[in-house]
Amino acid sequence: MNRWGSKRNSWMLILAVSFLLSSGLSGEDDWLPGQWTGTWDENPGESGALKITIERKPDATLRGRIQAEMNGTELYTTEFKEVSQNGNKMTIKYHHPSVPIEVLIEGEWRTGSLSGTWAGRPAGESEYQTRGTRKAAKS
Repeated sequence: MNRWGSKRNSWMLILAVSFLLSSGLSGEDDWLPGQWTGTWDENPGESGALKITIERKPDATLRGRIQAEMNGTELYTTEFKEVSQNGNKMTIKYHHPSVPIEVLIEGEWRTGSLSGTWAGRPAGESEYQTRGTRKAAKS
């Protein structure tokens, strides 16, 4: 390779790294966006499958939706009201589409998987009354 090709490649690498650093999106910081599939359970005894989609909007905020299933039948699909990420932790809030319940999902990312809890509370109430766990991996 000639001297110009080597210098040009170095400059291209510097520009690419500078862009990633200035946008605030390194691999560790941007683990949440994507497709996630997994399971949910409710205490006592009910469980099912879930599909979560998280996208980063042009203004760098997050948005997404969830599809919940039980026994192979879709229970609901709905958009998130709020999605936030802080380090390896995330928080999601949404309104259940068929009953007046606000759902809170809290989770932690570890080596490619996401695990955590969910809780539901009736609209207008301050206490969460229904609880369970969720686990998911990027698909």
